[in-house]
Amino acid sequence: MEKCQTCNKRILHSSAFCPHCGAQQVRERLTVWMLVQNLYSKVVNFDFTFFRTTYWLLTQPERVTLGYIQGVRKIFNPPIQYALIILSLYGLFQFFFADFLDQIGLETSFNNYDGSPEEQERNKKIAPVIQWLRSRSQFLTFSIIPFMGLLSTLFYRKNKLNLAEHLVISIYAISFTLLPVILAGVLLAPFHSSLALDIYMNLTFISTFVGLSWIYYRSLKGFILKPTIIFIISLLLLIAILRIGLLIFFGH
Repeated sequence: MEKCQTCNKRILHSSAFCPHCGAQQVRERLTVWMLVQNLYSKVVNFDFTFFRTTYWLLTQPERVTLGYIQGVRKIFNPPIQYALIILSLYGLFQFFFADFLDQIGLETSFNNYDGSPEEQERNKKIAPVIQWLRSRSQFLTFSIIPFMGLLSTLFYRKNKLNLAEHLVISIYAISFTLLPVILAGVLLAPFHSSLALDIYMNLTFISTFVGLSWIYYRSLKGFILKPTIIFIISLLLLIAILRIGLLIFFGH
C-alpha cells in the first residue's frame, strides 16, 4: 500500500489511478521527454477540439449550441472553455500588436474638454479610462453576454429555453464573432496605417452582426434581425451602465 500523491489516501501500489479522487499516479521521475510528450498531447487535443468546434460554429452552429444544451459534451469545447481559448488568442494578439490597438480612439463626449473647470477636470480623468476600454474591447464584448442572455430569453420565448440555455448560445456566438476580428487584426496590424485601422473597425462590426445573426438564426430560427436588435440593445445597456459608473466614480 502507498498514499495517493493528490488526496493522500491509501491505494494499492499497482494502481495507475487513485480510486478515491481519480488522479493519475506518476511514479517516474520528470524528464525533458515527458515534458515534450505532455506538450504534444495538449497541442493535439487543442487543435482537434477547438478547430472542430469552430468549424461547426461556422457551418452548423446549431450542432454545437443545441448539442451542448441537449447534453453533448465530449466532441467539442464547452462554451466557457471555448470563450477562454478565444480570450487567450486575443491576449496574444493584443500583446504583439498593442500599438495598433492603442490607435483605437473614437471621439466621445468624455474627450470634450469644453465647459466648466469641474467638467474639464472630470473629463480629463475619464478619457484615459475610455481609451483603455476601447483598446481592450474583447472584455466589453464578453460583458454583453449577460444582457444578451436575458434579452434572448424574452425575444425567443417560443423556443422554451431557460436563461442558462440562452447564455450558452450567447457565449458561443460572442466568442465565435471575436475570432475573425483577431484574424483581421493579425493581417492588418503590420500596415499600421489609418486605412488599416478603419478596415479593422469596419470588419469588427460586420463580423459581429453577421456572426451573431448566423448562429442565432440556425440555433433559434425566427426573424433574422432579432440577434442584431438584441446585440444593439445589450450594447446600449452596457454603455449606459459604464457611463453611470464612470460619472459616479469620477464625478466628484
